[in-house]
Amino acid sequence: MKGKQLFSLLSALMGISMSHFLQGKIIILFVLSYFIFIFWRCEKKVVVINLCIFAFFLQYTVWFNERNVSHIDESQQYFRGVLNEEVHIDGDRLSSTLKLAHGEKVVIYYTIPSLVEKHQLAQLKPGMTCTFQGTLVKPNSARNPNGFDYQRFLFHKKIHWLLEIKKLKTIQCKEDNFNLYYFTLNFRVQGIKYIQQYFPESINGTVQALIFGDKREIDSEILNAYQKLGVIHILAISGLHVGFICGMFYFLLIRIGFTKERSTLLLIIFLPIYIVLTGVSPSVVRASFMAMIFIILQKSKLSLPPIDILSIVCLFLLVVNPSYIFSIGFQLSFTVAASLLLSTSIFKSKTNMWKEILKVSFTAQISSLPIILFYFYEFNVLSVLLNMIYVPIYSIVILPYCIVSFFVLLLFPSLSIILTFPLQKVITLLDTLALWVSKLQLFQVTLGKPSVLMLVLYVSSILFVLVSWEKKSEKKRLHLALCLFICVFIVHYFSPYVQRQGYVTFLDVGQGDSIVIELPKRRGVYIIDTGGSVVFQKEMWKQRQNFYEVGERVITPYLKSKGIKKINKLILTHGDVDHIGGAKYIIESLNVEEVIIPKVPVDQFSIELQNFILEKGISLKKGLAGMKWGNKDEFFEVISPTNTMFGSKNNRSIVIQAELGRLRWLFTGDLEEEGERFLLINKKLQLIDVLKVGHHGSKTSTSISFLNALNPKVAIISTGLNNRFGHPHNEVINRLQVNEIHVLRTDQLGAVQYIFNDEVGTFKWELP
Repeated sequence: MKGKQLFSLLSALMGISMSHFLQGKIIILFVLSYFIFIFWRCEKKVVVINLCIFAFFLQYTVWFNERNVSHIDESQQYFRGVLNEEVHIDGDRLSSTLKLAHGEKVVIYYTIPSLVEKHQLAQLKPGMTCTFQGTLVKPNSARNPNGFDYQRFLFHKKIHWLLEIKKLKTIQCKEDNFNLYYFTLNFRVQGIKYIQQYFPESINGTVQALIFGDKREIDSEILNAYQKLGVIHILAISGLHVGFICGMFYFLLIRIGFTKERSTLLLIIFLPIYIVLTGVSPSVVRASFMAMIFIILQKSKLSLPPIDILSIVCLFLLVVNPSYIFSIGFQLSFTVAASLLLSTSIFKSKTNMWKEILKVSFTAQISSLPIILFYFYEFNVLSVLLNMIYVPIYSIVILPYCIVSFFVLLLFPSLSIILTFPLQKVITLLDTLALWVSKLQLFQVTLGKPSVLMLVLYVSSILFVLVSWEKKSEKKRLHLALCLFICVFIVHYFSPYVQRQGYVTFLDVGQGDSIVIELPKRRGVYIIDTGGSVVFQKEMWKQRQNFYEVGERVITPYLKSKGIKKINKLILTHGDVDHIGGAKYIIESLNVEEVIIPKVPVDQFSIELQNFILEKGISLKKGLAGMKWGNKDEFFEVISPTNTMFGSKNNRSIVIQAELGRLRWLFTGDLEEEGERFLLINKKLQLIDVLKVGHHGSKTSTSISFLNALNPKVAIISTGLNNRFGHPHNEVINRLQVNEIHVLRTDQLGAVQYIFNDEVGTFKWELP
């Protein structure tokens, strides 16, 4: 099987995939095609071995998942266990992982009541045995289409519960679990604190990421910029880091008098410790285990192709936990490493260095493209060129400088300012460049989340490109391969424009409103409100580093997952933050043609936001009754406010009547009874099918007379789970039930979506 371990790995991946998608016809077809290929390509013995590996991983994954269940009593309130990870304190929130006596882990979190207690809790560290009183909470599953599924994420890590701690004191924790693992974790924690103390604040997040694999302190805007540009991998510890550390460690051992044999043995012992030191990320595990196997093979005077070593490491990790296959880091690390190892003949030509770097960058980018599109829905066309700039600078200059500086400052902390000044200048310059380029929407290509069929087409066409590129004598074949890849790209890019379905999606943005309307064949995309969180003033010590911004976390990812690049109209019904809070981020991230805001007094709508819209060169219009747009199939009309209407901010909300998917709709913003009476008196209402209930179901809205005049069949309430306002009010729910109106609530169902074509439509929602 020498040189054939890649087939073993692929067979294992097929088995794991089949266990999760037994009903997927495309997956079954893909598996059959794969085995037909190896039957044609390999001898019978290899085919039989691979069939056995496929069957083993298929059954093993089913068995593994059946046992991945919780054994904790849901009513349990007292817990005792070991802090299994570093304790992270962000503002007034503490979080970590607790390993219970029977081996099961829970994520713990605690809201810190005072600054004094915050200082006391900073003494907590991995390995401490603690006793807590708290309440078990189920992790959230995805509440919006293509949203992050925290429950599934934790399930793959064998975690089933969150533990909300009621009271936490350091005296409840004792240091009685001393072992090498916790000692290493604590060294990691102390190292991160040392970096925070002696490196400038603006770059300590980057230094922590490069030395200890911890990106939490990097500014979220910078992190997003690196991700959008496709250079985020330089902030993750990879094979290059491991190679540099191994070389430095080996050199130091030799210099202080160790023999080569003993230095090699110590290096093998050191690598597992280094994995823990750097956070056990997939890329570090891959690189470290590959280095260990390579060293062992050299000592034994044996040899294996690098691709076999990579395959063996991957197989080992999949035996430990088949769910690794769902980790983005795992997928990217092994995919890029495999593509580079299999394409070495492409890089062996005797051309100039920059041409070779370009080839490596292009190969890495094109091989990771299906994964990038599946999770992030877009890529930057400058990514290959930017990697040619960032990778050498980070690899040759910044990474070695960070590591050497860290160890020098351990010995001579007084050199901090002198030593870190040039590092700060270089990193700040690169961060500034990344932020600037990431805001150039011209180079950002949004394609949307590819279907399984589209993924298969991408993978097949990319493999064809790489195989054809290796055979340099067949240029016509390479041109054909590139043409096929471009065709797949074009089909993906233009697929929304031929899609017959339209969508009206009430996103779950917590306590707020955001409605996305997509017309069939992408004839128009309209957004009514953008959600937003009410920010309560907190003391400095309570403020968290990364504020939850609904435009960034929910709305924009959903839009990009649908391949939406342009918003024809962004309608902000009124000036409350829970309706306009996400607008700024959406405007920065997408092409917005026109923004419509209500015609209200100056103090009722954010002047800052209006100025921002105008600075971006976007058309800003005041929404008044009589404004219309659409065609014979989809029609929109603003029926409120009017020039003669006065009242509160809520009652001057933009109210829109629409015809979509053969249904009549009324979108009411935060309209209350006073605004409803105005519409009733002015006879601007007609019978409707679907009502967006005003003001999140507040008892001051949705009066009996209003419902009688509209006679809707369905009412949709956009409100936050367990919100502090008690929305929707029981009186409103009773009124709707008395009128036999079917109620759909985002707090209970997650996002509510109406999918329609020219003839029929249906409602669906995200949660069971």
